[in-house]
Parts: sequence; structure tokens; C-alpha cells
Amino acid sequence: MNQTKLLSSNPDRLDHLFTSVQFSEVLSPVVQPQAIIDEEQIDHLLIQIGCHSNRPVSLRKLHTLMSSFLLQAQRLANRVQRKGGQMVIGWPHDEAYWRTRSNVGYPIVKKLRQALLDNGWITHHKQPTKNLYHGEGNCNGYLIAGFVPELADGIAFQSSELTYATKSSAKEAKGKKVTNEALDKRTIAL
Repeated sequence: MNQTKLLSSNPDRLDHLFTSVQFSEVLSPVVQPQAIIDEEQIDHLLIQIGCHSNRPVSLRKLHTLMSSFLLQAQRLANRVQRKGGQMVIGWPHDEAYWRTRSNVGYPIVKKLRQALLDNGWITHHKQPTKNLYHGEGNCNGYLIAGFVPELADGIAFQSSELTYATKSSAKEAKGKKVTNEALDKRTIAL
């Protein structure tokens, strides 16, 4: 892989190329509804935004994504109350991230993100920045609407059973449970 070095006599002119947006919360499938009553509440929310699925596997993935989104929205709301700021969540748009780092899959994530946008639960807030020298990028930022954290009131969550793959090929990693020792640093950080 070839890298092009960026040279300038004025380093301030390149600062914008090397800054990256860091988010307190990044959407990742970390929790799911704890009990059937919690699943029913999540189902109601998914129906409300037009993102419910009749396919059991897709519904399980949507439960996990919606639960994780709601929990992270509550965390951000608490952080904003303590420290100020805005409820901006990082949301990876990279297909490879969703196909190889989680068992959720890219189409499900796109469907949920679009439904949340269409219903005003989130608005696009920040484009990802990219370090052109290292070829690294990160998440888009989405501003979460003020009413969203309250939607999670009364819903109990538990750790997700979805596994995180560390292989570059989704085909190789499919169906394998991965222990904490095998997780790469980025997955652990999420």
C-alpha cells in the first residue's frame, strides 16, 4: 500500500486533515432486551418508526441495535446533564465494520439508521474526518433528539449475545464465538 506524504511550509494549513472527531458513545451492539416484556417495548418502538421485521434473525439484530442505541442515548443524556454539550453519537458507515466486526450486518444497520433519521430521532451532525496521511477515518456524528433517552425508561437491558469477529473475512468468522483475548483493540474500545 502506497502512502502519499502531505508537505507544507505552514503546518496550520494541514491541521484540519489530522483532526478527528471523537465521540463519547459509538453505536455498537452491546446490549439487548432482558425479558419478553422488554422485547415487546422495543418491538413497539420499531413498529413506531417503521423498522420492525417479521424475520426472527433480523428482529433479534434490530432488538440489539435499538437497545444499544437507547442505552447509549441515556448515557449521553446523563453526560450532557453533568458536563453540558450535545447528545452526539458516533455511527460507523463502513460496511466492512458491520459485516466483519459484528454479526449485525450492514443492511439492518442502514435500515435502522434511515428509519431513525426519517422519524426525527437523530439528525446528521458531523461528517467523519479523515487523516489523509494514515488513511484513517472514523464515524459520522448524529445528534440524538431530546425525547429519545426517555423512550428507554422502564426497559431492562442485558449484555448482547452477538459476537464480534476479528477476521477480515466475514465468511471465516461466521458462527465463531470470540473470547476477550481474541478481540482486537478497536472492538474492545467500542
